[in-house]
Amino acid sequence: MAKSKQAKKASFDIQDWLGIVILILLSAYFLRTCTRWHQEAVALSQGVFTTKAVVIDKKNYLGNSPVSRQFAYSYQFTLEGKNYEGDSHDPALHIGDSILVDYAPKNPAYNRVHNQ
Repeated sequence: MAKSKQAKKASFDIQDWLGIVILILLSAYFLRTCTRWHQEAVALSQGVFTTKAVVIDKKNYLGNSPVSRQFAYSYQFTLEGKNYEGDSHDPALHIGDSILVDYAPKNPAYNRVHNQ
């Protein structure tokens, strides 16, 4: 009888630790995502350069609806021999279309579609 209580207690402890690990990982992911959004917003608010980008064949699905499957294509631009991408957020754009994008001079990976 003592062995069955110890076995139940051991499995309960593993479940507790698994729950704690999952909670820590989810919290770390959330904090990382918020930090990146903040860094991008700050970088883009400190002055941007504008360049031309081309819409490429990389789909970004909008919303969570499995029925409509609406998407927007990504765009790509090149600076100093390095390619950078972003989500156009515009379902009306087609592959090969040209658009203007703003990017942070210190980190072009932070970029967005130019608002006119």
